[in-house]
Amino acid sequence: MTKEKIAETARDLAESAKLSEEEGRKLYDHLLNESAKTRKDIEEKINGTVNAAVGKLPTSRKIDDLAARVEQLEKAVGSGSNADEPAAERSDLITFKGEPLTLQGTPVAVGDTAPAFIAINPALQPVKLSDYAGKVVVISSVPSLDTPVCEQQTRRFNEEAANLDAVILSISMDLPFAASRFCDTHGIDKVVTLSDYQDKAFGNAYGLLIKELQLLARAVHVVDTEGNIAHAEIVGEVTDHPDYDQVLEVIKGL
Repeated sequence: MTKEKIAETARDLAESAKLSEEEGRKLYDHLLNESAKTRKDIEEKINGTVNAAVGKLPTSRKIDDLAARVEQLEKAVGSGSNADEPAAERSDLITFKGEPLTLQGTPVAVGDTAPAFIAINPALQPVKLSDYAGKVVVISSVPSLDTPVCEQQTRRFNEEAANLDAVILSISMDLPFAASRFCDTHGIDKVVTLSDYQDKAFGNAYGLLIKELQLLARAVHVVDTEGNIAHAEIVGEVTDHPDYDQVLEVIKGL
């Protein structure tokens, strides 16, 4: 884990926990010193930091936000001597007009536990996957709502939503303001639009961040009521549509 990433993580945790400047510096020094140790040691230290910070948080929502950020930190730190290794990359999964693109991170597979993430809604509020625990969740990721295929994909799921017992999330790197404008323009009222612009938590967790573009790959994931991946499709050509029929079949079978 690089010093820059440790500094960014420490800053985010300090802001979430309302730590003082001195406490924030101590948190950074602590994470820097501990980053090369075993995962077990790191987790023990992080838990101690969180327990101290939670007492400063005024609301349960901020506690949840801090817990989710700690989970992201634990994943970023990894274990032992592997902590500084770069994220996995794949250049054999997607293309744009026939040209290969590189995906960062490890794609999830059917049967995996759906990785936690935080994204931002049009009201600039954080939304977590765990907010929908116990429900079937469809995660439709697109490069940008301002492109024809992404628009059509989002509109299709909005139309299907009325007949589905599921929550549908549409996530992209578009700013929340752009997502809000898109929904108003196209009458999107049954799909929850989210932005991954802040820290790319979703893209990194699901292995969908396009390295060359810093946009999300086109994909659809279905999370079942137990929080496991029931369907995972990364669309091979960015300009193509996902297999809507297969997605609907999986949802109706849950």
